[in-house]
Amino acid sequence: MKLLLASLAILVTLAGCDRVAAGQAGHLIGQGLQQSYRLPRTPTVQVQGIPFLTQWASGRYREIDVHVDRLAIQGITVTDIAVRLEEVTTRSFVTSAREAAGATAATVSAEGLVPYAGLPLPPGLQLVPGPNGRLRLQGSLALGPATIPVAADLQVTIRDGAIELGLVDVQAVDPPLRARATLLLGSALSTVNGLQPAPLGLRLQSVQVRQDGLAVSAAGHQVPLTAA
Repeated sequence: MKLLLASLAILVTLAGCDRVAAGQAGHLIGQGLQQSYRLPRTPTVQVQGIPFLTQWASGRYREIDVHVDRLAIQGITVTDIAVRLEEVTTRSFVTSAREAAGATAATVSAEGLVPYAGLPLPPGLQLVPGPNGRLRLQGSLALGPATIPVAADLQVTIRDGAIELGLVDVQAVDPPLRARATLLLGSALSTVNGLQPAPLGLRLQSVQVRQDGLAVSAAGHQVPLTAA
């Protein structure tokens, strides 16, 4: 019985040491990400998989999860960023962010939220969720000496790895002004079209309209995690 209890105590101790080491490794990886990608603060990093110590010894980690509260990308703010790194390779027995230099992830997937208020639209226009998975652009436009109220439905897609907002239907108070309003709205949307709000240099894969913003997802392969 004593031998059994002693064995259990050893296993619990080893498991505790394993998780402590995993936490330390996550902090080192977070520091490397912060330095390489100039993040405002060290992200939260969790190294998955048990035992960790065998991964540390081999320099190969099956899965690492990263969370960043908010990040400025191309002048817009992306919030609640969750990144999953798979098959991460680095040196064996790394004990510092410098030793982790050159680490790469075979595959990376990320999700985040782009709040509507942070998208660069001209004054007087705003984006809100619309019907059938579309966006609604509403507000007013200056047309000569007058200001006219306008509204339009937008189709949200990804084109060449970037956000694309396409006008589906434009409404204006004065129907004869609709063609002119369409041109002005198209010009206004040019400040948003082409944005690629993806972290770590990943490629944007999808975008969905949500109540609080655009939910974006991105992916990449052989992604460097730290500066060489």
